Amino acid sequence: MEVKFSIIIPTYNRAHLIGHAINSVLGQIYTNCEIIVVDDGSTDNTEEVISKLGIPNLFYYKKKNGERGAARNYGTKKATGDYVTFLDSDDLLYSNHLSEAYKVVNEMNNPEVFRLGFEIKDSKGKTNAIYSNYKSPVNTELIKGNILGCCGVFLRREVALSNLFNEDRILSACEDWELWLRVASKYPIHAINIVTASMINHEGRSVLDDDYRKLIARFDAFLEYVLNDKGITDYYKGKIDVLKSSCYTYVALHTALTGKHKLVSIKYLGRGVAEYPGVIFSRRFLAVLKHIIL
Repeated sequence: MEVKFSIIIPTYNRAHLIGHAINSVLGQIYTNCEIIVVDDGSTDNTEEVISKLGIPNLFYYKKKNGERGAARNYGTKKATGDYVTFLDSDDLLYSNHLSEAYKVVNEMNNPEVFRLGFEIKDSKGKTNAIYSNYKSPVNTELIKGNILGCCGVFLRREVALSNLFNEDRILSACEDWELWLRVASKYPIHAINIVTASMINHEGRSVLDDDYRKLIARFDAFLEYVLNDKGITDYYKGKIDVLKSSCYTYVALHTALTGKHKLVSIKYLGRGVAEYPGVIFSRRFLAVLKHIIL
């Protein structure tokens, strides 16, 4: 069965990077796809870079800045493919990305949603982590943290259209986790443990921002949305303490990593343990302690 994929690339002032992301799509073994670039109000020469590429199946849209969730939603509404998937403009797909997705669609008879594995690399190409070893479906794992990368998730177009990203700007960098929890409360998220993409950590990546006030505001908003979603709370009934602990210990870890806010880190580590004492056996807990002590 022929399958068309819509690859949505949100971008903001990434003219120097987006060409690499697009080229990684052009290098796919399976080529039946469209590339939808949504420029989220860039002030650099992104439009000029895109216009010079001259790619027939690339569609460029520029909109007022509204953050990544809004840009991805805009692209989803423009998509014409059977499946929608996302690629951040600073990440890369390997050549087998769409061919593996095509196999999944045919072998699993058009699943609503599935994910492929990915790895995290630094700006020099060194692999720091691999997200590919999960039991399918991964729904229960999502309560512990966001193990899904946008570049690895595929949704049937009608599923994507009925489950859009939350566009609250404060939620930015958690908007995907909030969506995956909503989707997981409705459908099994099948895990295919083949690495087909990489997320690149670099100095400009927003999740590395060390402003702890923004970080706390983000997770406060995240928990408010999640805890007020009956579908999520019913599905994960009895496990919400694990979710809260994951959020609090994430704040603790990232504040500890800056080396500037140890008291904040201690406070949120304590909140994480209070919600779910079992977190003391996790690698994250030990990492926080290490950075607090050193």
